[in-house]
Amino acid sequence: MSVVTQEDLIPYDRTLLSKALPIIDARKKPLRSAEFLNGADIDYKLNSTVAGINRTSRKVTLQSGEVLTYDKLCIAVGSKVNKPNVPGANLRGVHYLRSSSDQEGIKAAAANAKSIAVIGGSWIATEVASSLVGKYKGEKDILLI
Repeated sequence: MSVVTQEDLIPYDRTLLSKALPIIDARKKPLRSAEFLNGADIDYKLNSTVAGINRTSRKVTLQSGEVLTYDKLCIAVGSKVNKPNVPGANLRGVHYLRSSSDQEGIKAAAANAKSIAVIGGSWIATEVASSLVGKYKGEKDILLI
């Protein structure tokens, strides 16, 4: 079985991105080890993108040109970060959380920040704010907006 993903890591506990943002490296918390995946005959195509699907020939073509054949195909596209269409949303110092590399960028920025604003009322935003308060309580001003 092949799994195609744009991520550069095998599946990890994504809930740790927000729940333990400043203290845990999600990249070190895979859901299953690479050895387990290999033993289960699961081939992860990391850093890969699907360029096309031919349902008649049952082939998937990757951006790299590699062609995969399939008997059954599951398309599980996940989600994308919702970037607000407001002035300043793309300024330096504004971070979005979707992947482990995003988490690492936020951790580095938070370590050097005097104050941190977390924007959003979602479950993820409140977990991020809570984990930052747990790490930096009394050291930094943390606002949930």
